[in-house]
Amino acid sequence: MTENKMARSQQKYKTALFRRRIIERLRLQMVAQQQVLTDFGISPTLLNQWNRTYQRYQLVWCGAVRAV
Repeated sequence: MTENKMARSQQKYKTALFRRRIIERLRLQMVAQQQVLTDFGISPTLLNQWNRTYQRYQLVWCGAVRAV
């Protein structure tokens, strides 16, 4: 098993799964917004964009499940 030697900020953290988990933790108030911004070096605008995307797909998913 290989170990990832890259720093956290250098890793590819912008995957859909990562974004979803961050937004879910923010919504559950498990982490503070400022903490996420400083830990991962992202802008508030980008975090808001992730939140909008999360909302959009959650509405689509929940709507599809309810229609069935």
